Amino acid sequence: MTQATSQIGADQSGLAYRNADNAGKQAILNHHKGPTAPTYAEAGIIWLNDSATPWTLNVYTGTSWITLGEVNATANTFQPYDGTGAPRLLNFAADTGAANAYVLAPAPAATAYAAGQIVTLKPANANTGAATVNVNSLGSVSIKLLDGANPAANALLATGIYTLVHDGTDFIVLNPSLPAFTGDTGTGGASGLVPAPAAGDAAAGKVLGANGGWVAAAGILVQRQVFTASGTYTPSAGLLYADVEVIGGGGGSGYTRSGGGGAGSYSKSVLTAAAIGSSQAVTIGAAGVGGATSGTSGTNGGNSAFGTLVTAHGGNGSVSGSGYTVYGGAGGAAGTGNIAIAGQSGGLGGYYSALEAAGAGGSTMYGAGGQITDATSTGINATGYGAGGGASMEASTAGGNGSAGIVIVTEYCAV
Repeated sequence: MTQATSQIGADQSGLAYRNADNAGKQAILNHHKGPTAPTYAEAGIIWLNDSATPWTLNVYTGTSWITLGEVNATANTFQPYDGTGAPRLLNFAADTGAANAYVLAPAPAATAYAAGQIVTLKPANANTGAATVNVNSLGSVSIKLLDGANPAANALLATGIYTLVHDGTDFIVLNPSLPAFTGDTGTGGASGLVPAPAAGDAAAGKVLGANGGWVAAAGILVQRQVFTASGTYTPSAGLLYADVEVIGGGGGSGYTRSGGGGAGSYSKSVLTAAAIGSSQAVTIGAAGVGGATSGTSGTNGGNSAFGTLVTAHGGNGSVSGSGYTVYGGAGGAAGTGNIAIAGQSGGLGGYYSALEAAGAGGSTMYGAGGQITDATSTGINATGYGAGGGASMEASTAGGNGSAGIVIVTEYCAV
């Protein structure tokens, strides 16, 4: 019927009044159904627009009409709108597209895309990467994750049902299938919700990335190469820089009541991978030998080196005891490096009347000098690395041996 105002004019006859009253009531009952908006609209009035099929349900704000949704009198369905004349919540429809290119035709059909529009997707095929959806032939629109990234492979499974919300540009999937971790057995793992790891991914230190792929881990791996014998240093993979420590060999102690042998010097440098190059020769200073026969001095410790980049000198041997006071061997002279420290000298020895003294060997941060012994024993050998030998106390006894040097390379590698 045509619309009618609920207000009845003055001076109406009984029949006219009755007809006007009934028309107004009928307009209220059928939500002012008609092809044009009521001219007598008040804020809050409902108007059912039947100018086209399906009908639209509208509400007046006092200044303009807002479309709440559409009423399909044939299918007996109601479709909510988002307030701009576009459907907000689309009915479910089966996907007829291909993997990564989904196609939906919900009924009633959407006439336009709009922000806030909601569609339900049950893929016929799992995605293998970036994907789109085309609703009611309105055009393909990208499907994105909440962070704006493309979904990883298998984020949309044929066994899943997903809610997509239009943000004005893309459809955002609210409930993507989450990546599942699949272990690496060394020959590749079984496929899960993310790409299966390839053979050797575990050995390469790869980790599961934010979008479900296996990527190289980002960080620093600290490892150490220790040399106690001469050889060649070869950098580990990914070397960024190395902390190189070098200690010279310790000197031996002289024969009978002598001073202790001197310790090797200590040097340290931080070197870049470029400065080190493909390899460096490593030299380990030999241990000085204690004097074994009458009047013999301890021999000097050998020099240690990391190529020509870092060097440390060996400690000096002490002389055989021959007087009241016998000095210990001097520590190795400072070598080369960012830090270069001379070695500790051996302790004082000597003999006077019935009083005897034997010097202890010099020590390093990685070795202990030979200590003072009793009246009948030979000198005590140094322990660890780069320390001097201890002196003997009694006449006709040999001095202690020093200990060999060491080179320690602490590596910082990118992974």
